[in-house]
Amino acid sequence: MLDRCSRRVLALATWACSACGITGPSLPANAVRFNPPAVFAKWWALTEQCSGKSRPLESLTWYTAPVVTVGREQFAGYYDRDNNRIVLEAAWVPYGDLVRHEMLHAILQVDGHPRASFLGSCAGVVICDQDCISSTDPFVGFGGAVPVVAPDSIDVSVAIDPGSPGSGTDAGFFTASVTARNPRPTPVVVQLPSPSTFSYDVRGPSGGIEGGVVVFDTSQVVFGPYETKRQLFDFVVGNDLAHLRIPPGSYTVRGSFGRHYSAALTSILVNP
Repeated sequence: MLDRCSRRVLALATWACSACGITGPSLPANAVRFNPPAVFAKWWALTEQCSGKSRPLESLTWYTAPVVTVGREQFAGYYDRDNNRIVLEAAWVPYGDLVRHEMLHAILQVDGHPRASFLGSCAGVVICDQDCISSTDPFVGFGGAVPVVAPDSIDVSVAIDPGSPGSGTDAGFFTASVTARNPRPTPVVVQLPSPSTFSYDVRGPSGGIEGGVVVFDTSQVVFGPYETKRQLFDFVVGNDLAHLRIPPGSYTVRGSFGRHYSAALTSILVNP
């Protein structure tokens, strides 16, 4: 059984995901087995935590290839349940959202994209785009009229993990976690001024970069009483700001939900 993700839209930081029932696909041409980098253990633990399930990371085998195809279709990656392996296109190995999506398939060991996991407890930890959403069960909201509120009615915060990123920790990978909390004891629907839900803004000596995710499912703007949603944005120490490789220096980081920004984290030091 194959679960897979396809095209990445960099400007929106989203994946178009799909699931299908292909048994034991052959490995792509030029596929090479690799040992997962140390940061994969951290990403695996995050995925186990949000899913509430546990499996040994060591049971998986990992492959990468310059191009990943199944039949005539090209994909960024997929999980093959029959062979308990994840295959990633080489260019996407550093992207935590895709990797954790495939990790969640491996941990759950179920077909498709169960809403309770991909759009519920692990929303924002893994990506679930239009194709992913189309293969899950429908969203069931709250009964009765739900108040519609502006984004500034939601509490937004941002945190960096690790707090002082550097190439000597997690091979330079670090995460900006943006959270949005409904402070009310009643459900609300957030009316967005643009299609963007969560976003980030990073500014420093090498310039600035911002990006975010786009709402594709109603559940993304519906908050239960006191509910907190989160979105993880992955970066790595490097020298290519446009591709989320952050040069060393001191940075200011903000997160937002519906363009309602958190207080800024200042003097975030990214070490060589």
